[in-house]
Amino acid sequence: MQNPEIVVVSKPSGPEGPVRTGELLAKDKGMLTVRWEDDGSEEEVRISATTTFMPRGSLRHEAFADPGRLAERLRQDAVGVFAQVLREGGGRQRAADLKKQLVELGLDSVTVDKAWRRAHKRLGEFEEVTETNNAFRWRPVRRPEPEPEPEPAAPISADTVGDLAEDEERPSGEDSRESAKRWASELAQAPDRQKLAQLLALPDELIAHLPPEQVAAAFRRLSRTDPHVAAWLAALEKDTPHV
Repeated sequence: MQNPEIVVVSKPSGPEGPVRTGELLAKDKGMLTVRWEDDGSEEEVRISATTTFMPRGSLRHEAFADPGRLAERLRQDAVGVFAQVLREGGGRQRAADLKKQLVELGLDSVTVDKAWRRAHKRLGEFEEVTETNNAFRWRPVRRPEPEPEPEPAAPISADTVGDLAEDEERPSGEDSRESAKRWASELAQAPDRQKLAQLLALPDELIAHLPPEQVAAAFRRLSRTDPHVAAWLAALEKDTPHV
């Protein structure tokens, strides 16, 4: 899991004024170099009761920048807030540990107790949460890597089509019909436009024995997943006169 971005947050010393957030560029003892997000300016600020640094999006960040929002979120989504406490705190934590952390962030202890009574039985809804002897732990779930997207089929060159035509012996009579049956069977399960391109390169003796309905059905089936085949089919149907 990637480490969270560390930001500098500064709130006004008085009741008025916006909370400022910026990118932490450097830290030297009690001094922070910050690039503010509101105007892009850079400056050095001293760590104080109103200016500090913390992981972006953490509970500490939310409590420092907008404590009213955190209190409302606890009321609306208690289980989500306690799950975040567990995830950010790490290790085994009991109910008292979880509640203490929220109280230390400035939330009312009575409100936190009520929220815990609503949330503790639902913590198990998170597959990352385990409970042993009334102690909870957040264990990240390892999920399989998504399979890469298949590469698009390479376009078939004129030379390749010519080679396909040469590879197919020119049968006659009964052999033509048997070979056409084999091609018709493969056509019914053609996986991509390359198989259709092979059909275009077949000798006339074989093409004559391929059922037109199966050829058309193959084009229609592949047109549902291949935009190129869909464009071919649309053009053919547009240019075909209706009788």
